[in-house]
Amino acid sequence: MVLHSALFSACRVLEILCAIPILGMLGWFVDPYVKSNSDVPDYLLCLFVVSILAAAWSMLTFWHWHRYRSISMFIALIDLGFCGAFIAGVILLRFIGDADCGNASAPIGVTFGDHSYSAGNSWSANYNSQCGMLKASWALGIVEIILFFITAILSWRIYSAVAYGAPASGKVYTSRRSGSSTRAYV
Repeated sequence: MVLHSALFSACRVLEILCAIPILGMLGWFVDPYVKSNSDVPDYLLCLFVVSILAAAWSMLTFWHWHRYRSISMFIALIDLGFCGAFIAGVILLRFIGDADCGNASAPIGVTFGDHSYSAGNSWSANYNSQCGMLKASWALGIVEIILFFITAILSWRIYSAVAYGAPASGKVYTSRRSGSSTRAYV
């Protein structure tokens, strides 16, 4: 159970560290819509709101994990809910997955027989930062899906160990001495 708790805490830290950049990048996109009092597109709003709530939930359960072990089944259910909410946000933002956010050219040419191939006439590199931020938010959303699923499983395993009084491995050894029986959980 100690290993599960340590892995749970490590995943929570990673969830917080992945949610904060999503907040920052999507907050940059949401801000002009809010200032102009217009509707925020669903693909931005869904992932933005879910990441705000997920960051708050992750911080709460990380700092108070020693108190909440007895209700870790509830934590597992909430984590599965966040997993589903991040799936919805990633699906709404899926169009950015195939986007090409940059290009580069170099004055390199190769001639093979009668055919010549050139990569460009000059050195140049272009990068669309807005596309890059959306793509990074989308990728971090996928990471959050995986992390919340892992913490849901770990929390459920911790709940089963606490609720049944045995570690999650479930191995039970019994020994009998002079008419009494003792159980040792490993």
